[in-house]
Amino acid sequence: MDAVGEAAKKIHGNSKLSENAQTVYGLKNIETGGIEKVGISGGKVDANGIPNRATKQVNQHGNYKYEAVILDKVDAGIGARQKALNLEIKHTKANKGSINKDIHKRPNPDKIK
Repeated sequence: MDAVGEAAKKIHGNSKLSENAQTVYGLKNIETGGIEKVGISGGKVDANGIPNRATKQVNQHGNYKYEAVILDKVDAGIGARQKALNLEIKHTKANKGSINKDIHKRPNPDKIK
C-alpha cells in the first residue's frame, strides 16, 4: 500500500477527516414521537439500516421508551464525517423542543445558532 493509503487507513472513524459512510440517527420517544437524542454512526448497521450503536443506546435507555430512526445518511467519501456533523447540528436544532439533555450530550441545543 502506498503512503497515502496507509495514512487514510489510520484515520479514526470519529475524526472529521473520516471518509466512511455515516448515518445520522435519532432516538424517538415512542409515546410522544419527539426526537430526544441525535447521534452519528459510521459503524455497522442492521438489515433495516439502523446503526448498531443506535440499537445499543435504545436498549441502554429503555427499549420500552425509544425506537431508533434514521434521520439522514451520508455516502462514503471526502468530507463524509464533517457532512454528518453538520447534519447532526441541523437535526438537533430542528428537534430542540424534544431533546432530552439527560441522554443527548453534544451538540448542546442551547448553543446552536
